[in-house]
Amino acid sequence: MSTRAHNLTTDNVLIYLPAKILWKLAFSPAIKCNPTIQESLIEDGWKIEHPAKIFVSPGNYPKIDGRHRLGFLNSVNKLDMIIPTMMILD
Repeated sequence: MSTRAHNLTTDNVLIYLPAKILWKLAFSPAIKCNPTIQESLIEDGWKIEHPAKIFVSPGNYPKIDGRHRLGFLNSVNKLDMIIPTMMILD
């Protein structure tokens, strides 16, 4: 599903994923999101300057940073949005 990837280091990679995948990996969050962030997501999409983050470590579920934004996208039926995502190996 990812269309592009940028290698930053051997432990960090920027990829682009549908919000639905991240939302499910984050255990379907329904966290409140700041109104300013909500407006920005609707108008500009998810900005590359503030990527979602997936922290991956052996033997654990991935930890997702950006759950409040994912919860908002779910509430407005926008889980088809493509999200810049930093994958970080712990």
